[in-house]
Amino acid sequence: GMPGAATLRDQEDLVRALKNHHQEGKLVAAICAAPIALAQAGLLADKTYTCYDGFEQQITDGHYVKELVVVDDRVITSRGPASAMAFAYELVDQLGGDAQALRQAMLYQDIFGE
Repeated sequence: GMPGAATLRDQEDLVRALKNHHQEGKLVAAICAAPIALAQAGLLADKTYTCYDGFEQQITDGHYVKELVVVDDRVITSRGPASAMAFAYELVDQLGGDAQALRQAMLYQDIFGE
């Protein structure tokens, strides 16, 4: 299982911080099982999201898709360890950086063709 995800979901301070952060128009991102914390904060309502396989069964809001990374407005989600690099590059792009240069420098593009 993913013990950290339930801990995150049950932290009232974190859930409140996520809500406030989102209400301020800032990006919110979660990977693996952590999107259940976004759901607890009500941030996946009417959003398309992804997460670690099976955890979508614990999320009643939003629309689950099985993709590496999903961006819906200011909510970014990703599936798990194998998608961590794609998730990181998406965050770099969303925050105004040059993920393409990083992909090339880290040989990601050569290996995965993205």
